[in-house]
Amino acid sequence: IYDALQRMIALRKTRPALAGVELEIFPTDHPAVLGFIRQHAGDRLVVVANVSDRPQVLSGNRLRIAGLGKHFHDLLGDEDFTTDE
Repeated sequence: IYDALQRMIALRKTRPALAGVELEIFPTDHPAVLGFIRQHAGDRLVVVANVSDRPQVLSGNRLRIAGLGKHFHDLLGDEDFTTDE
C-alpha cells in the first residue's frame, strides 16, 4: 500500500488537474465504478475508480459515449490502452 500511496502523491505534485477543484462526474452505468474528470491549468485527467473490493469491468463504449476519447494512459500502472480493448 505504501508504494501505491507514494506514486499517487508524486502524481498529485506533477499533474495540475489534481491541484484544481473542478470535478465533473460522468455516468459509468456501473454501481461499483465511479468516473470523473479533473481539469486545471490546461491539464485534464479522466479518473475511473473501482469502489468495490472486486475487479470490475467498464465498457469502453461508455467512455466514448461520454466524449472522453478512445486512447488512454493509466498513470498509476504506466500503461496505454484504447477503449477497443
